[in-house]
This record gives sequence, structure tokens and C-alpha cells, in this order.
Amino acid sequence: MSSTLLVALGALVVGALIYFAGVQRGKSYRQEDRKARDAVRIEAEEERERQDRAQRVRRVVDAYLELVRTAVDTGLNALLRADVRSLRDGGEVREAVESIARRAVKNPLGKLAPRLEKVDLREFFGLLESNGLQVTNLEDVLRKLSV
Repeated sequence: MSSTLLVALGALVVGALIYFAGVQRGKSYRQEDRKARDAVRIEAEEERERQDRAQRVRRVVDAYLELVRTAVDTGLNALLRADVRSLRDGGEVREAVESIARRAVKNPLGKLAPRLEKVDLREFFGLLESNGLQVTNLEDVLRKLSV
């Protein structure tokens, strides 16, 4: 009887150990699944942000090129009219300017391009003012930015 009792008790202990090992394995699988879902979500958000950025830049570039094509305006004032200030950072502004320079053959910054290479263009355009026809405070902005 004692050996039967020991075998039954051993079977009970082994069963409990197998159960708790399965619970732990299930927890680790859930954690791995959660990490994988988070990675997919983050990747999707990053892709959405890249697409949004490209769309913002494309909108400004297209608006600028339309102003040039219709001979309405060019240069800094046209960039302001194309709503370059709506871009989120200097990198987006620089990307738009470079895209315009490639497509329009002429750099929209004109003679200022070398002077503005190290300047945050978002800040630069944020300081510029226009009366609708021309930029009115260019020299003041250049002094303020120490360019």
C-alpha cells in the first residue's frame, strides 16, 4: 500500500509540476506575442509618419512649382506662398527646397543658398515676413540668424 501511495503522490507532484511549467510557458508566449504586436504597431506608425512627411513636402513642392509654372512668383516669396511654414522641421523644409531645385532647375533660395546651408530653414522661414508681393525683412532675419 505504501508503494502505491508513493506512486500516486509522485504522479500528483509530477502533474502539478507539468501544470505550472505550462503556465509559465504560456506567460512567456503571451509576452513574446505582445512584443511582436508592439513592434508591428511601431513599424506601422513610423511608416505612416514617413508617408505623412512625404505628403507634406510634396504638397509644398507642387504648390511652389505651380506658382513658378504660371509665372505668379518665384524664390523666397513663392516658398512662403506655397506654405513652407506648414512643414514640421528644418529637415522637411530642406527636403522640399532640394526637391524644387531638382525639378525646377533653379534653387528657390537663389543666391542665399550657400549662406543658408547651416541654418535651420524652418526657423528662417518662420521669421520671414511678406506683404504678399515680396519678402520685407530679409536683411533683418539674416542678421538675427548671424548669416
